[in-house]
Amino acid sequence: MIGLWLLVLTFFISGPAWAAPEIHSWQSEHGVPVYFSNLPEIEMVDIEVTFDAGSARDGSSKGISNLVNQMLLEGTEDLDVEAFNRTLGLTGASISVGSSKDTASISMRSLVDVDKLQPAFNLLRDVISRPRFDSKSIERTKARVAVELEYRAQSPGSRASDRFASLLYDGHPYSSRPLGDEATIQNITEDDVVRYYDTYYVRRNMVIVIVGNVSREKASELANGLGNIIPLGAKAKKLPLVKKQTKAVLDRVQFSSIQSHVRMGGLGVERTHPHYFPLVVGNHALGGNGLVSLLFRRVREERGLAYSAYSYLAPMARSGAFVAGMQTDRSQEEQALQVMGDTLESVAKNGLSGEDIAAAKLNLINGFPLKLDTNAEIVSYISMIAFYGLPTDYLENFQKSIAAVTSEDVGAALRQYLKKDSLLTVIVGPDTPVAD
Repeated sequence: MIGLWLLVLTFFISGPAWAAPEIHSWQSEHGVPVYFSNLPEIEMVDIEVTFDAGSARDGSSKGISNLVNQMLLEGTEDLDVEAFNRTLGLTGASISVGSSKDTASISMRSLVDVDKLQPAFNLLRDVISRPRFDSKSIERTKARVAVELEYRAQSPGSRASDRFASLLYDGHPYSSRPLGDEATIQNITEDDVVRYYDTYYVRRNMVIVIVGNVSREKASELANGLGNIIPLGAKAKKLPLVKKQTKAVLDRVQFSSIQSHVRMGGLGVERTHPHYFPLVVGNHALGGNGLVSLLFRRVREERGLAYSAYSYLAPMARSGAFVAGMQTDRSQEEQALQVMGDTLESVAKNGLSGEDIAAAKLNLINGFPLKLDTNAEIVSYISMIAFYGLPTDYLENFQKSIAAVTSEDVGAALRQYLKKDSLLTVIVGPDTPVAD
């Protein structure tokens, strides 16, 4: 069977090549890194500006990164939020924001027609360089965040993920959740918002990605138009290293629900780490490939112990996380935990089967082009490449990198990152089984 998988894999790799988007990079005339890919299929252009301004920079003002990022959509110095939305609507463009533990970004999608693109681009410039940080905007944004916090508080899955991160990264800037909490959000002042923006929304923390049906010359013009609107500033300091888990920890959070939500795992790696691609393959075989992954088979299919069982790899600037998860009825929780723990221990000790690894590699290689079939997905990948300083041929070489992973590579990586004596387990659910 292994030979058959290898034959199929070899056939696929040696077959007609998929053409990855070509990425060009340079520095704008103001020293900002620019990444560009010409995609002429549709008359659109996407621009994403990313800052080293994620929640890892929050300090004691937990949630301020997300708050500042959301406030960029509250208008500009000249336009309140209603006038801003009306003006944006007339261009047919969209402007959106997003943030994570590492990054804060603002994106624009517009038609390339100059009558549409230029006014939309002018709005993007103003949103980045002249945001409306008044008291009404701050209170309105705080109210939206409060709703999000309440939603997460009522979600056992969200609470499990938040608790897992707080323990895994204990003492590190990654330990706090990006939304913050109600108390810290309410204590953030207008001065705090302006100070955070002035510190982190600067050219030295900025990368620009442009994707779409524009020439390189036009992309350079657009990038130069963004690079001169904010101060040079100081580059954010590198985040500290994450301390490794030195012992196994089991943490239970009582929650009134029928099911228990479980997270089990530990630290992962950065995308530049030699173990990254072996862990991508290992995770895909272990629990990242849905119904055919090992965890799903062992926990759900063979024993019916959980509604779902999965794993995921979440790389970041400093380490990241390698996590297995499931949700199970409280009455079956103990057995489900045993099976999940035994499965992780087994793959850490013995590795994965050759068939599972070959199938995972084939699925990753075959499925990768489907992850890049829209401009939005391409922008997201190139922004990741730009922010984390990955090579511009990362997309082109992704399939080759996966194909080059051996069973020995996967086994070595899993042994290091799934050590039984240092796994963190978080359970959010009822203390006792809930009666029908």
